[in-house]
Amino acid sequence: MEKGADGFGGPDPKVFEAIFTGGGVGIAVIDKIGRFRYVNQAWSDMLGYEPDVLLSMTIWDVSHPSDAMMSRLKLSEVLAGTSPGYRLEKKYIRKDGSEFWGDLVVTPLPEKDGTDQAAIGIVLDISDKKSLQAELMHLKNLHAGAAIVHQLILKQIDLNDLFHEVCRICVAYGGFVGAWVATLDPETLELVKVASAASDPALKAMLENVELSSDPNVPQGVGSVGESIRSGLPVYINDFVGDRRSVFWRERAVHANVRAVGSFPLKKQGKVIGSLIVLSDQIGYFQGETLSLLGEMADSVSFGIEDFEREERLNLAAKVFKEAKEGILITDLVGRIQMVNQEFAEITGFQPEQVIGKTPRILRSGRHGTEFFRQMWSSLVSAGKWEGELWNKKKNGTIYLQRLSIVGVADRNGDMAHYIGFLSDITDQREEEEKIRRLAHHDPLTGLPNRILFQDRLEQAILGARRSGRHVGLCYLDLDAFKSINDRFGHHAGDDLLKEVAKRFDGILRESDTVCRLGGDEFIVLLQDLASKEDFLGLAEKIRLSVGTPCNLEGIGWLSVTVSLGLALFPVDGDDPSALILRSDWAMYQAKKNGKNRVYWQ
Repeated sequence: MEKGADGFGGPDPKVFEAIFTGGGVGIAVIDKIGRFRYVNQAWSDMLGYEPDVLLSMTIWDVSHPSDAMMSRLKLSEVLAGTSPGYRLEKKYIRKDGSEFWGDLVVTPLPEKDGTDQAAIGIVLDISDKKSLQAELMHLKNLHAGAAIVHQLILKQIDLNDLFHEVCRICVAYGGFVGAWVATLDPETLELVKVASAASDPALKAMLENVELSSDPNVPQGVGSVGESIRSGLPVYINDFVGDRRSVFWRERAVHANVRAVGSFPLKKQGKVIGSLIVLSDQIGYFQGETLSLLGEMADSVSFGIEDFEREERLNLAAKVFKEAKEGILITDLVGRIQMVNQEFAEITGFQPEQVIGKTPRILRSGRHGTEFFRQMWSSLVSAGKWEGELWNKKKNGTIYLQRLSIVGVADRNGDMAHYIGFLSDITDQREEEEKIRRLAHHDPLTGLPNRILFQDRLEQAILGARRSGRHVGLCYLDLDAFKSINDRFGHHAGDDLLKEVAKRFDGILRESDTVCRLGGDEFIVLLQDLASKEDFLGLAEKIRLSVGTPCNLEGIGWLSVTVSLGLALFPVDGDDPSALILRSDWAMYQAKKNGKNRVYWQ
């Protein structure tokens, strides 16, 4: 192992330049009043400003007002020396006025006299992750709202209560800023509001006084609602303020922040009698599955209108029972299954004749203990309902995650007579959520932890080492002559080599250790709970030998590859994550300068 001859005098400026300019992570140095002192190109690209322009601005010029106060407080603590740094997800505003989410890590940057007069911020754009999470949550909530509407219809609630509940559900579960149900006066062609809900007082006032008609010859009948009533089909306007059909309501829409409107006709015996109208504060809101779910909700409300009388309500219950998008089972008071719908059979694999007369125990996966089911029945007996998630088993033995809602149904005398369970298979949804979480914290090529996850583990490791008095080591790795492999064999060969290198760490690292791919051909290894410097050096040498073993790549053959390692040890080489990473990066460059294929630790 090579050692420095002239002592450690701080990283070479070229090292800093490589760190600041490399990769797609935004980096900025901020002074004590929040002004940018240095920005890299990635940060400029994220915000849409040229670097020179940003240097005349402050961090508050590009921060979203919703979290500017919290950011200002946290940054002031760092600059005052009372905080070692922080990490948070926050929103930024680009030059063009658009917004994006960033995962921000801030650490102090001491001046030569040791005072904290500046801070360095590292930002990763996580807008795609946030968008996927928001879309999944929106659809999940809208599905839940549609299921509640089905339950309300089966429970045969009063029609006026149904209208108000549908409006409330659209706002509470669908993410809409407002919703209302209006019925058509066949003589005047005007629409009369019978129920509404809104999340904002200004919008609530607008809904109280808005004028609507189905007459195409008056301004009030030109918009989406009038078209929907006349055609009997859903009509939506995804840019309500900008659409020519919305001129009559434009001023009020701007004041109430309504940006998209959808109208879903309500029918009785095939004739349009009104509309379910929903309002969003987002342009382009009505798309895909959202439209389908709202159409189904309007159809369900139509069924409730048409079959309000007792005999007709029974027919409606049968129709909803048959066509519902979730599985339904009806049991007696001791849990014996009396009826299931076709969706139940689709989800579980059990046909009706295979489960009627039995109890839901035939679905149990064995993953929940007696106490789980005891609490479920306790809730049913005391409150008449239970809702939650549980693992169940299909007929073919497949274990799946189920969302289950159970409600009690009383007879004419008010005595509990049956339980109705509404169930859905949410396994794919949960796997997608897990996939999103994994993508946010792992490198997509190698599957290794990314910078965000590595930074968190390093911080935790240092906290543990301070308590235990043991050491934490960092090994900064760079493959030697990796560019020549890409140039000679193509980037696919380079990717295969990186994946092979990632696999080799499995055989030499301990369970407590972490390896992260920083980007390109650079890796960094966190070695925890080291008893001595000798242990550290021994593990580093094992890493060098293992990674440097020739590998056989498909379609290419055997390749010889070597690696240069730079080491840093806590607390010998630094007392915080940033200092240790910089020290190990500097040491790696020394290994390169001194002949490559070696471990360097000063």
